[in-house]
Amino acid sequence: TDRKESLAHFMCVCTMDESGFRYGDDGKTPIFLGNPTECALLKMAEELGYKYADVRELVVGRSANTADQGVSKVFTSSRKMMSWAVPKPEGGYRVYAKGASEIILARVVNTF
Repeated sequence: TDRKESLAHFMCVCTMDESGFRYGDDGKTPIFLGNPTECALLKMAEELGYKYADVRELVVGRSANTADQGVSKVFTSSRKMMSWAVPKPEGGYRVYAKGASEIILARVVNTF
């Protein structure tokens, strides 16, 4: 996948279901629903050409129908991060994580 798609998938997959947005009566002004930071990420994904609802539905392990194939770890103040592990088509898992940079970087075991 290209970087733009990877970035958009991260923004759509690693956000809470409660976060999203819709457009106001003018059809232009986004109305955020849920966490404002996550909503901004989802809006950015749309500006990259990816609708968050579509990405969430297409990613195995993230969609409502395939959630049992993925693993979600919600944000907690003790973990200081949230993550989704979703199966890759070629085997193994891809982990999408967001949170405090020092926490995320301390968990990195491979770099590419």
